[in-house]
Amino acid sequence: MYVQQYAPVLGSLAISSAVAALPLLVLFVLLGGLRVRAWLASLIALAVALVVAIAVYAMPVGQALLAGSEGAVFGFFPILWI
Repeated sequence: MYVQQYAPVLGSLAISSAVAALPLLVLFVLLGGLRVRAWLASLIALAVALVVAIAVYAMPVGQALLAGSEGAVFGFFPILWI
């Protein structure tokens, strides 16, 4: 069973929070600064989030991929419903 660590980076909650915010920062820079298409920017941000979860937070790969796919399904559901 995976138990989340809240401060895996140098034992600092502030630095760990900054690392956890990287996927959002990547998404905003790609969308606003580089004018990348939304679907591509979101896939890149998802990849960054998976790397952070696996490398920094030591989340098992299977659970990280499952969480990412579940988030994608819940994101697509309202769009497809319309």
